[in-house]
Amino acid sequence: MSATTRVSRVAGLALGYLAGRMIEQPLRRKPVEGFERATSAIEDRTYSDDANWGTVHTAAVVGGIALAGLAVERLTRKVPVLHAIATAAATAVVLESGPEDEPQSARAVVGPLIWGAAFGIPGLFGYRAAHVVADQIGTGDEKYANFGRSAVQLRDLLDWLPNQLKNAVAESGR
Repeated sequence: MSATTRVSRVAGLALGYLAGRMIEQPLRRKPVEGFERATSAIEDRTYSDDANWGTVHTAAVVGGIALAGLAVERLTRKVPVLHAIATAAATAVVLESGPEDEPQSARAVVGPLIWGAAFGIPGLFGYRAAHVVADQIGTGDEKYANFGRSAVQLRDLLDWLPNQLKNAVAESGR
């Protein structure tokens, strides 16, 4: 990754963070709600009480949106201003304003910013998509016990680093 791309990514994350804090949540939720409807429609066609089908579903949905993010990343990264704007827009949409308790703030802010810093727009979209899918099919009820297992595992894997960093910061502040 070039230095220019790194700078435009960081600028986009910072601008998106600020914009996400200023935009009303109902406006920001619109793209996420559309994604939730699309994943529900896909689930209607792929559901089976089988862990393997759940893995296929999770990989298709999360991988698909991450690939869309990769396309945006590649189309914009040669024009730094456009790349920063695209990253800012993706960041603002992905960030959620939830309660300030530890799990929620790690999930809502720290996680997206870590994965966005590491992988750009695909990281932002993939992280958020993994949470949407886990929230939908990883509910723990009997219907989704098998089908939702891999979605929950992916979410937990993606949350491990943000939770460790958040805990380390909390410990250092004591």
